[in-house]
Amino acid sequence: DPDRGKSFNNNKSALSGIYKFCMVDAGVSSNPFSVIPIRRFESDHQRPFTEEEFKRIYAAAEEPWKTACLIAWHTGMREETVFNLRWDKLEGDVITAKPGKTARFGREVRVPLHPQIMERLAQLPRVNDKIFGCFKFSRKSSGFKLYFGRLLDSLGIVASGDDIVNFNCFRDSFITLCDENNVPRHATRGVVGQVSDAVTDLYSHDLVTARRIQNFPWVDLD
Repeated sequence: DPDRGKSFNNNKSALSGIYKFCMVDAGVSSNPFSVIPIRRFESDHQRPFTEEEFKRIYAAAEEPWKTACLIAWHTGMREETVFNLRWDKLEGDVITAKPGKTARFGREVRVPLHPQIMERLAQLPRVNDKIFGCFKFSRKSSGFKLYFGRLLDSLGIVASGDDIVNFNCFRDSFITLCDENNVPRHATRGVVGQVSDAVTDLYSHDLVTARRIQNFPWVDLD
């Protein structure tokens, strides 16, 4: 069970961290949690959305999810990163973001925005510091997943075999588009915040090469 495996590893890491703080005061030289092996588990595999599926999702989605889907399609950002985008991080047609999974390393990514995103952002009023601040909605992850899951079900976009479908499938779609358009892997990694080919040699902010994503075809959303 992937969820139980993740929970086990998280609990082991938390207990080990707490014990490290107590070792000096207690006069203990070794951490008993260090000998507990990490539980191995197989995570679910996401598949990319096709352009036809994206167009159907976009047409059926309500705001703010409609705009979120458009941004994710052209950037590969995860749901959390999309909804935390800030106006003050937008410089021209490049936005700086700190993806949750790389924030612990203090890394930020600079993402060139496709003209189709820029056109949409120009239509949004600046209510507060968040780009999505103009929308009134409850930003609870569980609620979002429930909404988006129901939306996919209603469109007949469902899991098949070992592949699952969720919002982060846009990430797979974006990386697939980058590969199809011959964007070098180091530039793709710099945009999506990955650090190795094992998950997509060196982390890169090659913004010049990354700007190739701005030349991807517009999606006909009418």
